[in-house]
Amino acid sequence: MKSLWDDLGVTESFKNNFLALSSELSNTDFKEFLDYEINQLTKLASNLSKLSKEVEAREKTLELITQFCENLKTKEVTAKLITDIVHVLKNLRVLSINIINYYGKIRDQSSYFILGGKYKLENLNKSFNFNVNYLMKLKNDTDFLRHSNLKNYFNFSDNSDPFLLELAKNKEEKDEM
Repeated sequence: MKSLWDDLGVTESFKNNFLALSSELSNTDFKEFLDYEINQLTKLASNLSKLSKEVEAREKTLELITQFCENLKTKEVTAKLITDIVHVLKNLRVLSINIINYYGKIRDQSSYFILGGKYKLENLNKSFNFNVNYLMKLKNDTDFLRHSNLKNYFNFSDNSDPFLLELAKNKEEKDEM
């Protein structure tokens, strides 16, 4: 449990209070108390790990899209290439949604404890291994698409559109015609 506490940045104050309270419990109550704490820490660590993997995959997808944009300058555009790009853009959308969902789960799991002094917010943010607030980055990191060579093949929104909803809307409009 100590390593989970350390990995998640649990405050010394919380650790001391936990140990003091646990020393007053019967063996049965202590086991339940300890199991509950380990379960909560494990869930949070799991969601942090999943979030980190989704962010890593999303960053690689953004790199792949950037490569597609460069390749469009020199390669012949085929139906297969457009299909591949559509697949990658859909993947980017799914990854973005997953990231938002994991942030929500982590917030739900930890916000009460941050206010209660169990976690230091800056320690939790460090455990994400991001140099920036990823939600803020996510908001605008697809803006380059509307100025890329892909604009010749897709209708990107003029506004921030991290989930590429404008593409979905344009596709639905074309399908209705």
